[in-house]
Amino acid sequence: MATTSYVPHIIYSLALTSMSMNMLYQRKLGEAQRASIAAQTTILDSLAQSLRSADNVPEDEIQKLWSLARKKGEMTMDQHAAEIGLKETFFGKKLTAQEAARVEEWERLEIEQLKKAFEEEALP
Repeated sequence: MATTSYVPHIIYSLALTSMSMNMLYQRKLGEAQRASIAAQTTILDSLAQSLRSADNVPEDEIQKLWSLARKKGEMTMDQHAAEIGLKETFFGKKLTAQEAARVEEWERLEIEQLKKAFEEEALP
């Protein structure tokens, strides 16, 4: 069969695409981490300079700079990737009752809009 001869090529292309996406993600994550560390270093250097100087630095400004330099938890894709398992990837996420109700409401509104569009199109 002609279709079975293409299976290895499809697998190779999927593997290459997956590896390239992973490498791109790792590169972007590294760039973001380096930028974050550089920003923290700059903030801490300016804070250290202002504390070493003879100027009287207000306590609230010190707290503001200190909180800016402190890591508040990384908001990267890596944090969210740990939350998504293989089962959720294939079968979807289990919705809470509130989320399910909201999704049903949106679907109902979308169906109503489609019905109106079909009715308007049917009437010449």
